[in-house]
Amino acid sequence: SEANLESVGGVANVEVGRERTALQVSVPKGGEKKSLELIADALLNGGADAKAVEAAADGETGATIEDVILDRLHQAAFRDCGLGNSIAVAEGTPSSIQAFQSMFCGSRSVVVAVGDVNHDEIVKTAESSLGKLAAGQGPVVPNTPYFLGSEMIYRNDDMGPTAYVGVGWPSVPYKSADSIAFGVMRATLGEFEKNSSIMPDKISGNRMINAMANRMNVGCTDRYQTHLCQYRDTGMLALVGACDEVAVRHMVLEFMFNTTMLAYSTQEEEIARGKRLFKGSLLAGQGSVAKRTDTIGTQLLAYGRVIPSEELITRIDAVDRDEVRRVAWQYIQDAEIVTTALGPLHGMPHYYEVRKMTHWVRY
Repeated sequence: SEANLESVGGVANVEVGRERTALQVSVPKGGEKKSLELIADALLNGGADAKAVEAAADGETGATIEDVILDRLHQAAFRDCGLGNSIAVAEGTPSSIQAFQSMFCGSRSVVVAVGDVNHDEIVKTAESSLGKLAAGQGPVVPNTPYFLGSEMIYRNDDMGPTAYVGVGWPSVPYKSADSIAFGVMRATLGEFEKNSSIMPDKISGNRMINAMANRMNVGCTDRYQTHLCQYRDTGMLALVGACDEVAVRHMVLEFMFNTTMLAYSTQEEEIARGKRLFKGSLLAGQGSVAKRTDTIGTQLLAYGRVIPSEELITRIDAVDRDEVRRVAWQYIQDAEIVTTALGPLHGMPHYYEVRKMTHWVRY
């Protein structure tokens, strides 16, 4: 419980994703054993208290509207499998929580400890605390999820003047040989917050930011983010943005034009900028114990090993303009897409019109 954790001066953080659940505890030296015992109790007995489960289901998840848009992109694209289940909405019953806990088994779990710790003591404590986790592989999805081209639109003119829009393209699993190229593409498309940079948005070197800031001389978006969601056997590249209700069409056109352009006329300087940003995002915060712990755990689950930063940088440096064009042509050009939007959407293009923007009738 939180009270027991606070008694040893610890702080806990829980992150629930579609393929990964992480329980992270930061404690002073000497509290390692207590923290592992609390983690084990949460994994094995977390759904036993019906009142606690109901209270959590009625509570806030802390999700933003952009998080909801990304969530709905998954619901639209992967509606026939578990990846389409919502993680932005708190819901559940004791029985569903216990069914969820059945997926926690030893072969699918890793224990990571970073800092001034004794390895042998950590191993001994983990064996005694987590030894009751079930053995075996747990439930396995036999087939690759189908990426369904579709739209999920919820028009609500009473929400205010801001509209929220998301567009998603099929991507690759994290073990794919093209995964690094997709990371460079995500960094090349970038992210944007209006008037948040020292450099004026209208002279940005990022072509999409520059075009959006100069559209109609007043700009066509308040902010946008590029997401690369990768899983065991599939993935999604997504753009999620917020704009004024009169600029919805303009923002969608810029999303589609600049993403499709990756397969046709990407320039070397754009890729070089994207590679620098990608490296920075990988290395940022690695001095933090919490960040380092998360990185090690994620890589062990995804790749079965910890990948040195030098190896990642070497692989990023090997990506050039031609490689980005090849990957974008294979996965982005004339591909099925998903769109979702929320708010005042009287300017939202129809799906068939957006789908046609995934290819150009020229080279």
